[in-house]
Amino acid sequence: MKEQLRFLRKSKGLTQEEAAEIFGVKPTTYQKYERDVISPSYETLGKIADFYDVTTDYLLGREKMKEKNDADDLIREIEELPSCKREVILSVLHMLRTIENPLEKET
Repeated sequence: MKEQLRFLRKSKGLTQEEAAEIFGVKPTTYQKYERDVISPSYETLGKIADFYDVTTDYLLGREKMKEKNDADDLIREIEELPSCKREVILSVLHMLRTIENPLEKET
């Protein structure tokens, strides 16, 4: 777990002290998590997973971190828009498909 915790904390630009405060533990306790001296409680493990948007299995080293799929997130956002705005997006996409791309021309 220590590699996952260190990687996630550093990816957010946090110090060990800041991470400890976020998860409601003492800095020395958090440092022990990163050194694999002790393991977080189930409650704290859940807080850590939620904060970093990963699974507890990832934190425990049972699975690799899944890449966030930007396309899925974008589709979800578009689906949440009012229908009039979705129609505008579809119109723009249609226009983009019809524009000739000079980079695609054969020489």
